[in-house]
Amino acid sequence: MKTLLTFTTLIIFLAPIRSQDSTTINPVTSTDISPTLLIQRNTAQFDTLAVEKAYQHTIRLNKQRIIGLGIATVFGAAAYYFHLQAENSYQNYLVSGDHAEMNRLYDQTTRYDQLVGLSFLGTELGMLLLFVSFSND
Repeated sequence: MKTLLTFTTLIIFLAPIRSQDSTTINPVTSTDISPTLLIQRNTAQFDTLAVEKAYQHTIRLNKQRIIGLGIATVFGAAAYYFHLQAENSYQNYLVSGDHAEMNRLYDQTTRYDQLVGLSFLGTELGMLLLFVSFSND
C-alpha cells in the first residue's frame, strides 16, 4: 500500500488547460474556471479532467412563460376574489333567520366555493405551463 502511494501522487491544481492532451500547467489568471485534477505518474504524463467555462445562467422571457405567468396570476386573483365572496355569503348565512334567505345564501356560498376550486385549477395549470417553459430551454 505504501509503495502504491509513492508511485502515484494526486495533485490538485487550479490551472487552465490549453487542450485535452496538453501536459503543461499554467498559473491561474481567471476566476471563471473550475479546478483541474491532475494525476502525476512516474512516466511524467498527466491525466487531466476537462475544464469548461462556467455556464452563464440566463432567463429568457418567451411567450409560454408570459402566458403561463399571466394565467396563474389571473386565476389566482379570481380564486382570492371568489373566496372572499364565499366567506361573505357564509357569514350572512350564519346570521340570517329566514329559511328562504338561508337556502339562497347557502347555494350562493357553494357556488362561490366551486368557482374557487376551478380558479385554483386554472392557477395550477398556469403554473404548470410556466414550469414546463423552463424545461424547454
